[in-house]
Amino acid sequence: MTTTAWVVKTVDVGTGASPITITGAAIRPLSWQLNEADAIILDLRTIDPHLGEFLDPTREVQVWRDSTCWFWGPVVLIGIDDDKASFECAGAWWYFTRRFFGKADRTNLLVNGDFEDGLTGWGTPPAGTIVDPTRKVEGTRSVRLTGTAADHDTYLPQTYTHTQYHPDGDEITLTAWVWVASDDYAGTAFQKRGLFAERRDSAAVLLDWTFAPIDDTVPHDEWHRFQEEITFAGVMEGDTIEVRLYAPFGTAWYDLVTLTLHESLAFHEDDVATIITGIVLYAQDLHPAFAHGKTDLGIGVDAEPTGITLSRNYLFDEHENIGDELARFTERWGGVDLHVAVDPAGAGRTLVVSHPHRGTVRDDVPLVYGVNMTKFRFGKDRGQQATSVVTLGPGDGPDREEGGATIAGAGPELEDVTVAPDGVTVAELDYFAAERLIVLTHAEVLEVTCTGLLGVVTVGDWVPVTIAPVSIAGDHYRIVAMTVDPANDSVTVALNRRELDTVEEAMARFPRAVDACLAPGGGVWVVGSDGGVGAFGAAAFHGSMGGIPLNAPMVAIVPHGAGGYWLVGADTGVFAFGDAPTRLPYAAMVATEYAVGDRAIVAAEAHDPGGADTLIMLADDGATYVAAT
Repeated sequence: MTTTAWVVKTVDVGTGASPITITGAAIRPLSWQLNEADAIILDLRTIDPHLGEFLDPTREVQVWRDSTCWFWGPVVLIGIDDDKASFECAGAWWYFTRRFFGKADRTNLLVNGDFEDGLTGWGTPPAGTIVDPTRKVEGTRSVRLTGTAADHDTYLPQTYTHTQYHPDGDEITLTAWVWVASDDYAGTAFQKRGLFAERRDSAAVLLDWTFAPIDDTVPHDEWHRFQEEITFAGVMEGDTIEVRLYAPFGTAWYDLVTLTLHESLAFHEDDVATIITGIVLYAQDLHPAFAHGKTDLGIGVDAEPTGITLSRNYLFDEHENIGDELARFTERWGGVDLHVAVDPAGAGRTLVVSHPHRGTVRDDVPLVYGVNMTKFRFGKDRGQQATSVVTLGPGDGPDREEGGATIAGAGPELEDVTVAPDGVTVAELDYFAAERLIVLTHAEVLEVTCTGLLGVVTVGDWVPVTIAPVSIAGDHYRIVAMTVDPANDSVTVALNRRELDTVEEAMARFPRAVDACLAPGGGVWVVGSDGGVGAFGAAAFHGSMGGIPLNAPMVAIVPHGAGGYWLVGADTGVFAFGDAPTRLPYAAMVATEYAVGDRAIVAAEAHDPGGADTLIMLADDGATYVAAT
C-alpha cells in the first residue's frame, strides 16, 4: 500500500467537481514521459464499495500528495477478477489521441435533401412531382419526378448561397441517389441531364455549370448513387449554386441529395502557437467556426508565440487523428514540446506549448551515484551511433537538396542518412543534421533512481550527472521520462545526453530563445525575447534584462571583446554587459517607426572596419543602423 501522503479521488470529467476519496486504492508508480500522456495504475479490491466510480465513464481519477494534485485523467483500461480490480489511467493528453478532425456526417448545405419534410426548401416543382413514401434510401420518403418528353427541361430546383470566406475559395460537392423505373423509361432527358448544378457570382453572372446524366449507363430498378460527384472549386463568399433534379423521359426517384462543403480547419502562415491553440479548441468543440459535437474536456491552452509560421489544412473528410497531428509539432526541427499541466489545486488542466523545449537547466540539482543516486542502469548501442549525418530534403536525384554534419576525430566514420521530417526548410537541413548527429553520437540509455527529487525536477529538465563506474563526470543529461514510486517517494528518471556548447543546443534549451552566439572563451550565450540570458559551457554570465519591463522584445545578442555582450531590442534599444561599451538606440526609429509598426530590428552584429566597438543593426525592411556612441 502507499504512504498516507498519497490520496486517490474520483471527480467529474473536465470540471473536477464532486470529488470522492477512495481510501482502499493502491497506487502503482506514476509515470510521466516527454510529449506523451501521463500514466498510472490503481489496484482496488473487487468488493470495494467504490468500484463503480472507476467504471463510470463520466468520472475521472485524480492522485494527490498532501495538498497538491499530481495526476488527473481518465480510466482507459479495466481488468477485474474475483479478487482484485486494476485500472490503468492516462493523463488528459490521451483524449486527443481519441479525437479526429471532422465528424461522422458532413453538413448538408441544402434544406431537406432527404424530403422528410415534403418539398420544404425546394422551388416550384414540375407537374407530376410526388413525395413518395413507398421508395426511399433512408428515412421514410423520396421524391418522384416524371419527364413527359425526350426534350423536356423541367426540374425541381433549390439554390444555396455561400456565406463562408476562404482566401482561395472553397470546394463544394453535390451528389444524390436516383432510382430509374425500367417499365417507364423511354430515353434520356434534355441534353442527358439528371443531377445538374450551376454556379453564379454575387452579381448573378454565370461562372460554370456541370451535371451527372441519367442515361443508358445508369442501372434501372435499384438505387444508384451518382459516382461522378459534381464539384465546384474556388467557391467564394456570395456565390450561389442552383441545384436541379431532372427526370429522364420517364420516371425517376431522388433521395439523399447533398451539397457539402469540403470543410477543413485551415491555417495560413500562422504561428505554431496559434495553430496548436486552434486544434485544441476544435478538439473540444470550442472553435468559433465549427460545432462538431465534441465534448468540452475543460483543457485550456498556454501558448506563447514561437516565431515559427506554418500553413496547415486539416480536411474533415480525411479524419486525421488530432493526437498524431499535435505530436508532429514535437518531432520537427525547430518544433515544440507539449504537455498537459495539472493545476496543483486541482482547479483545471492546461495544454502547455513550450518553445523551443520544455524544462530548464538545473545545475543546482546534481545527480551523483552514492550520494542522492541509489541505482543506475547504463547502456550504449553503437549500432545506432554516427559521426556523419546526411539529411535529405526536397527534390529527386541530383536535384535533391541535402544537409550534413560531421564530427572529426571520433574513430572510424559511422554514417547515417535520414529524410528531413515535414516542415524542415532547405535552410534548416544542416541544422537538422547537426541535431540528429548530437543524438546519434551519444546513443545511450541511462536510467537512475534518486532520492530527494520529488517535486524538485520535472520532465524536460537538464541535470548534471556523475557516475564514476562508467566515467560520467558532471555531464548534462535531459530527463525524458520520470516515474515516482509512492511507496517510498523515490524517483526514477530516464535520461538522454545532449551537448552543451552548440548554438543550436543553447537555443533549444533556453525559454523564449531568439538568438545565440559563441562566447570568445568558449561556450554559448543565448538571449530570450524577454531579455533573459543563458550562459552555457565555458561562457560566463555578465547580466541580463530578465524581469525588467521592456519597450520592445529582444531580438539579438552580440559578443564583444574578451568578456561581454550587447542585447539588442526590436526598437534599436541596446543594453551593454561585461566589457561591452554603452551604445545608444536610434532615437528616430524608437519614437516613430517602431511605435507605429512600420519597422523593427531583426538582427545585429559587431562590424569591421571600425573595430568590434561598432554595432550594426538590421531592420526587417533591409535598412541598417549604426548604434550611436
